[in-house]
Amino acid sequence: MHTCRTFCFQLFLSNRHNRGCFLRYWRMRWLILLFLLPLISLAQQNRSLLLTQYIGEKLANRQLDSVAHTFSPGLSAKLNTKQLEMVWLGLFNQFGPLQSVGKASQPDGGEASETLLPLQFERQEQRLLLRFDSLFRVTAFILQPANEADNWRYPAYGRPDSYREFSMKVITDTIQLPAILTLPKNCKQCPVVLFVHGSGPNDKDESQGPNKMFKDLAVGLASKGIASLRYGKRSLSYGPELMEDLRRLTIQTETIEDAANALLLFRKVIEIDTNRIFIFGHGVGAMLAPAIVQQSKLPVRGLILAAPAAKSFAEIVFEQYVHLAARGGFSPEEQQLLKQQEQAKKRAMSPLLQPGYPQDSLPLNLPAEYWLSWQNYDVGTALWQINQPLLVLSGDADYQIPPETLLHLKQKMMGRQKMTYKNYPLLNHFLMPAGGSAGPEDYQRRNNVADKVVGELEQWIRVESLKP
Repeated sequence: MHTCRTFCFQLFLSNRHNRGCFLRYWRMRWLILLFLLPLISLAQQNRSLLLTQYIGEKLANRQLDSVAHTFSPGLSAKLNTKQLEMVWLGLFNQFGPLQSVGKASQPDGGEASETLLPLQFERQEQRLLLRFDSLFRVTAFILQPANEADNWRYPAYGRPDSYREFSMKVITDTIQLPAILTLPKNCKQCPVVLFVHGSGPNDKDESQGPNKMFKDLAVGLASKGIASLRYGKRSLSYGPELMEDLRRLTIQTETIEDAANALLLFRKVIEIDTNRIFIFGHGVGAMLAPAIVQQSKLPVRGLILAAPAAKSFAEIVFEQYVHLAARGGFSPEEQQLLKQQEQAKKRAMSPLLQPGYPQDSLPLNLPAEYWLSWQNYDVGTALWQINQPLLVLSGDADYQIPPETLLHLKQKMMGRQKMTYKNYPLLNHFLMPAGGSAGPEDYQRRNNVADKVVGELEQWIRVESLKP
């Protein structure tokens, strides 16, 4: 064959009658190649599926280091073993333990390098989308709800053609947090809202199950001509680093300084009027909003406080334990847990608390330094120290910050000027229509922030923006 190939090649240009040998040879080569290509593709597909099933088995056994070893260098830089552990812990807290792993498959209409793996958690089925490179290293590791009803739903009040979104970064020293600027297309010196999260590690959308409170609000406001910025919380993006030295975790490092630095990004956007900046704080974000104002290098026109409280965060955590235990009828186990949590609350609020106190004896297993930072901060006092107008939003069906807790805030704010209260019947902690259950499972139903909330929020911002 080699002799024929050499001979045919030599004669190809000089003797056209001998070109047939050359053409027959290469035609045969192409036929063999075309026959082998499907077999090669099938072998690659089978290998991807086998690797996907292997990853599923390791996830089921909580062998996350083995899963991380399958990642490409690029993915490892974004999602190392410790970060993967944080993601997995978040899934456990949100959906319960992993109960079973399904059979790997390739998505319909997807790329040949993609696979899907069903993961059945206690409270929701997720599917793991993996993408492989040519060396069969994982380049994408994406978890998404398996059922369409579990996916975020674009709100009816949104107009996708009326705004654009841009990626940005909130920078605090060496910390870089992903952010999204939502900018109306007709924006010329328009007002802007900064969203500040509630407690816990939250993404930029403040996702809970299929719902995304901040994304709903960003879409709704942009559709009405108001810009906004939302960003990932430090305790999510840098969870492993904080876990290594939890003594660094305080209300300052978790929330305040990142939010103050996020405000500085508005200087870079010429379409935004930096004299019309508003802060929307949710839960803990609402409680810390006045501290953010005090540290801001830009003027803040007003504050929107959604589900705020004017009491110790340790008290709020304990009251939520009491509410959830009451739903179960205060079983002996729950009563014992409540006694432990009450003691933890007292330790967190004690003037005798010292740095370095064992965190497993404190609420949420958070360090003494975190609770000491709350001891040095009083929400009511901080609100009196600022002069900005306040819009307070609350839902009657909010079990986390119930109406009686809001009443405590109203009592502390009696006599303060520039206060507006908006209470919404049948709305939950995320200002979405509540279901029949006042508990965390309510957040797993696909929902959106109520249209009325978005409308009244836009009106208040417009009115305050026109004031001198």
